[in-house]
Amino acid sequence: MARGPPGIYRGAMFVDPDEDEPGAGLDDRAGSTIQLGADFLAYARTKLDAAGFKDELQRRLEPTVPRRGRPRKVRPGAPFGKFELGQRLGKGGMAVVYEAVDPERGSGSDFGASDRRETRVALKVMKDEIATDPAYVRRFLREAANAALIDHRNVVRVLELGSVEGRLYFTMELIEGETLKDTLARGPLDEERGVQVLCQLVDGLLAAHARGIGHRDLKPSNIMLVTAETRYGMGIEGEFDVEVKITDFGLAQQLELDKSEEAPEGQFLGTAKYVAPEVIQGGAPTLKSDVFSLGILAFQMFAGRAPFEGRSKLELIAANVGQTAPALDGCARVSRDLARVVDAMLRKDPGERPDAAAVRRDLGRLVRRERRGPIVVDDDPSSAFHRAVAAPGRRSPPAAPLRAPAAAVLVLALAAVVSARRRAATPPD
Repeated sequence: MARGPPGIYRGAMFVDPDEDEPGAGLDDRAGSTIQLGADFLAYARTKLDAAGFKDELQRRLEPTVPRRGRPRKVRPGAPFGKFELGQRLGKGGMAVVYEAVDPERGSGSDFGASDRRETRVALKVMKDEIATDPAYVRRFLREAANAALIDHRNVVRVLELGSVEGRLYFTMELIEGETLKDTLARGPLDEERGVQVLCQLVDGLLAAHARGIGHRDLKPSNIMLVTAETRYGMGIEGEFDVEVKITDFGLAQQLELDKSEEAPEGQFLGTAKYVAPEVIQGGAPTLKSDVFSLGILAFQMFAGRAPFEGRSKLELIAANVGQTAPALDGCARVSRDLARVVDAMLRKDPGERPDAAAVRRDLGRLVRRERRGPIVVDDDPSSAFHRAVAAPGRRSPPAAPLRAPAAAVLVLALAAVVSARRRAATPPD
């Protein structure tokens, strides 16, 4: 195990550097500096389940946070432990993200722009005013654990976690791209390009779901697209070579294990435009709630607008709960086959909605369609193409009307207001 100066230690971190027994001396580490790097993450991903990994992070890092006094300052242009901090990339209610240079990454050479580029990371650190608040510390560590557990090319990778003089942080790969929101501001995607993006989105989501982790805040601003144009400033005309990255696991939750971020009765967490109806109505979020959010995002990618609209947040929430989404092929120039996949993702009843794996299988069938002709599925009841699920041209029946409309409107109004306030405490995109 690598050793640093007194109070600084690195590596897998399952044995205290100054003790023979794991976990010894953990109670006197307030204000210390710890790095949990690649070795630790590799070990944790293979040896620990989701709950065990979160517990290990809390056990190692929470004791480093002082309970009193002013937290260590973090400023652009100033050193932060081993890091050289650059410009601020974003901020939210809980954290600030900086561009930073990690000298331990890449070749370690000071020569050449490419070497310097390899050392650049995005560093996320808690805001000054909440840096020692126990509730926010646990929430920050939960976010770090959820994001770090997922090792997939379509999810922004966590590279390191730690504490610098008691100030918690984690670093992520620095993405040279643009958000899907910025891409869609120039217009919707055609079917070929949109399906390419959607396949990678579902692949990343599957990696999270395999760990039992629901994202709970899928939306265009949390999706990064990396192309030759965004990375190198040039591309080949007519080609759309894209890599998709899902970001911001600030609301992510180990849905079967973690109840620490459940909303009080009558409230919900997430962005109202993309939240599944069962969550708005007070139900517990599930992995299929992510699928509904992805369905709204997919509809928007192809149609240039969301399936549910309203003049206010309240009207938007009511439409989400009470209206059936229009057929995608009636709002965009896409095939009926693609429309059936998106329609299925937008089913109101989670029991009728496919899971992410079924969506990915159907997207694969779409990609292979040109070579194999019309899609016919007889052996996969979960498929949107299965004859028992939906016949060509058939729409799902409208959702049942809301019960007690006046009461529902009041509850939804309160939910919208409370959700907006609670969103102020979420990490930046």
